[in-house]
Amino acid sequence: MRRCYLFYLVFFLVGLFLASNLFAQKKQKKPTPTYKAVENATPETAFPIAKVLFGNTISIASFDFFNGELISTFYNYSALFAQKRALIRLKIDENKNMDVFLFGIEKYDNTLGAWLSASASIFGPEELERIKIADLFRNALADTAKITKAQKNFFQDLDVNSIFYSKASELAGERWFENYLKDNNVLLSSDQFSVSVIKGQ
Repeated sequence: MRRCYLFYLVFFLVGLFLASNLFAQKKQKKPTPTYKAVENATPETAFPIAKVLFGNTISIASFDFFNGELISTFYNYSALFAQKRALIRLKIDENKNMDVFLFGIEKYDNTLGAWLSASASIFGPEELERIKIADLFRNALADTAKITKAQKNFFQDLDVNSIFYSKASELAGERWFENYLKDNNVLLSSDQFSVSVIKGQ
């Protein structure tokens, strides 16, 4: 009888131990995602990819190609009980690490029907957006075929060239031409319309 009692006691304790471990595993929170800069990024690869990732939703507002900086138009995202938007800034350092920043944050006021200046939310949606955007770049930059296709579209795009030359120095303009435009076409609005870039004309 005593052995039977001990058997059931041990069985109960083992079951309790296993149940508590299972409960602890379920209760354990998932690791909090953390932001990491995108490695092995250069303006020649990351900026063309930016144009692809932005798509028709947002555009490139300005960029400093030879200093590795690009700024987008407004990017919309959701925060707790609010719709927000911000400008995206990409900055590539000398070690080929690209950081993603959100700035110029605004929140939509339903009462006024207007966008108002806002700050980063305490709940951290801006940080989550940075993580998401960085991951998109990280995945795209691992695809050589995607980069090649994006580069052709980027360097031959009329809008991109207009943005670049609007602020480029004479030296930067010459470097851009020699590296990316010489003997190529600048696309106007689609592949059906292009103009040859010939130096001196």
